[in-house]
Amino acid sequence: MIKRYPGGRFSSMIGDGIGVGSELQFTGPYGAFHLRRSEAPILMIAGGSGMAPVLGVLRQLAAEGSTQPVRFFYGAREERDLFALDEIAALGERLHDFRFTPVTGRFVHEAVDEELEAPDVYMCGAPPMLDAAEQMLIGRGIDPARIFADRFTVSSRAAPTAPAQSAPASERDFAWFTPAARRATLYEDVTIDTQPSIHRHLTRGWPLHFADGRGTWNDSSTALRSSDWYAFRDPGQQWERPFYQAGTAVEQQIDGALRSAAEQGLIEDFDPDWVDFLRARLQIPAYVEHGLWFALATAARDCLSDTVATCVCLQAAMKQRSAQAIVLYAMDLEQQLDGPFAIDSAREAFMTDPAWQPTRRYLERLAATPDWAEVLFAANLCFEPVVATLLRRELGTRAAAAHRDTATPVLARVETQEWEWAREWTVALSRFLLEDPQHGAQNRAVLTGWVLDWLPDALAAAGALSPQAAEIGLHVDRATARIRAYEGQMLAAAGLPELCALVGYDPPEQKSAPPRSQAQNGKFGSFGSARQTSDPAPENGSFDYVGIVMAKSAEGDAVAAFMGRREGIEVREQPAFWDIRARDRLVIPYEQISEEVGYAIDAYSIQHEMSTHYGRMVATDDALMLFSDPTEAMEHLLS
Repeated sequence: MIKRYPGGRFSSMIGDGIGVGSELQFTGPYGAFHLRRSEAPILMIAGGSGMAPVLGVLRQLAAEGSTQPVRFFYGAREERDLFALDEIAALGERLHDFRFTPVTGRFVHEAVDEELEAPDVYMCGAPPMLDAAEQMLIGRGIDPARIFADRFTVSSRAAPTAPAQSAPASERDFAWFTPAARRATLYEDVTIDTQPSIHRHLTRGWPLHFADGRGTWNDSSTALRSSDWYAFRDPGQQWERPFYQAGTAVEQQIDGALRSAAEQGLIEDFDPDWVDFLRARLQIPAYVEHGLWFALATAARDCLSDTVATCVCLQAAMKQRSAQAIVLYAMDLEQQLDGPFAIDSAREAFMTDPAWQPTRRYLERLAATPDWAEVLFAANLCFEPVVATLLRRELGTRAAAAHRDTATPVLARVETQEWEWAREWTVALSRFLLEDPQHGAQNRAVLTGWVLDWLPDALAAAGALSPQAAEIGLHVDRATARIRAYEGQMLAAAGLPELCALVGYDPPEQKSAPPRSQAQNGKFGSFGSARQTSDPAPENGSFDYVGIVMAKSAEGDAVAAFMGRREGIEVREQPAFWDIRARDRLVIPYEQISEEVGYAIDAYSIQHEMSTHYGRMVATDDALMLFSDPTEAMEHLLS
């Protein structure tokens, strides 16, 4: 059941470009509109071609002989636009309690007169119709979580008009922004244009401004430029509701792990020297996280689009949560171990200990930087991959595990999960700005200048902390090499491969990379080194490499050892990591890797030790898989 739109990517071809005998290729089905297993009554609401998915659910109910009460309200402009009535009547005869109400001449939601008790609601139609119906249903006390809707929109830039002398005019197109894909996501619906702009909404200038005429959001607030800041999208599609849901899961994860460690006596297994280290230094990173929160929260006020501001605000909130989690963890340990975990001594160390002063100066300079974009790139492109990675991965995970500490890595793991989201959107924002057709060259010069300015200080801060890491047995040279490789990989991913030489990293591919003149001076001292080589692409172009880069750790070593014994897989050893790749597809089975390492391994264990991957990744119950063909990856994902 298809509604024709002139200019529609598919519907406009029906009858003209597509006819009987035409051969088509398609993928799918996609979407989440399907029958939920429940004993609740069912209320169906549809308008126009929104009949299609609702009718599909109705067919399934009839085929299964459902005994649930079912009410179906279908709206059309005129009586002649009603269709599929005979089929609906036949399906209704096979149901225990069914009633169909066609609606013409008024809005379909206005005709819903059934007072079903706690129904499941299935709706499909134009967004304005669904919005009105949802408001009506919630007003009647129906749980929003039991309302399942499929909003149809016009793809491409199709004209929302019907053919002349044919069906009535279609619904208005209320989309005021261009979605990243064929149709807008929920993330886009609730995020875009929540922040006003004189370029998009306020044609007479800012109603509220400073004395010199600057508005509440100012294009000169950053040296970077964009043809349209509102075109940026967070790859992780993070917004408030999933943020709070994830936060709840995080706190439950931490609380459960710490409670379990206490109940099983695992905290008593901590090495004594590690306990002394935690007493003296566990809470100092809370001041680091708080410093990042302060700088990011301040910068978020000036971001030039709501999609960027949302990323920065939520990352700032994650930093504050992390700072609080560290302090709460210290309070828990104080109850389990003899002796205090004093926050005052941690504060004093952060303010006066020479090892922490380069980090403190970095954060104070960050907070005083007026350019909001410089703040976020100095934080996320320089400080986080270097200093914060040293704290959470090398100390919070590796060093802790080496001292029989199974509790502290839980906090580090959560911080790493949150950072990986920030890393992803930072990389996406950098590439978004570098690829701007009008301002890309200028943005590259600005970002390059910032990295050259801030990265030496980040490396120096990490170097100053290295002696403290060495005190508890961390192999500093290896940690340094891993961190520099990780920073190099992020620079390459962010579209700045010419800067990778700053940390001694050689990215696998540097096609059309700008000159390296500024990046080859090697002036940043001896804080580690890491280099990587790569083979040229196949001449016939018949395959693509997929692969995974894993740190040299127990898990990484096990994956490299097992995969190295399999035919068609290349394993390359680098100073700080393993580069494991194959043609077209790579499958890493959990069971065999678990046998290799001696304890249970799952998708998270592998990804935790992974610095990057190339190919479409799918995690199943049995294996972590990488595909060069996105269609094949989607098939596995949907299965």
